[in-house]
Amino acid sequence: MLETEAGTTIIQFGHCQLFTNRRELFVDGVPAPLGSRAFDVLQMLVDAGGDLVTKDEILSRIWPGIVVEENTLQVQITRVRRALGRDRGFLKTICRPPPRPFSIGKPSSLRCCISWPRTGWSR
Repeated sequence: MLETEAGTTIIQFGHCQLFTNRRELFVDGVPAPLGSRAFDVLQMLVDAGGDLVTKDEILSRIWPGIVVEENTLQVQITRVRRALGRDRGFLKTICRPPPRPFSIGKPSSLRCCISWPRTGWSR
């Protein structure tokens, strides 16, 4: 993590710089468009420091007290990946199948994290 003179927090990973106070993402020094909810998701994953974050944790923090469809989270994850560009590999999504037998369909648990490589990033 870097602090600038103006007190702005900058988190760097790969070719990305996340300006948390200004709520901006730059990729290769160029602003990467990212909507408010997608930024919130990225910020939450970065704050987790590489730990897995469950779908329910994301939903309760980003959409507190609001019922949203699971697809809504998938859309925001896709937007984050698109914004990260060639560094999209930092975002890992792990889907676990439901524990019930004979279940067919979508996974019941979505876990996400930002993967921090041993080199090339600072926090």
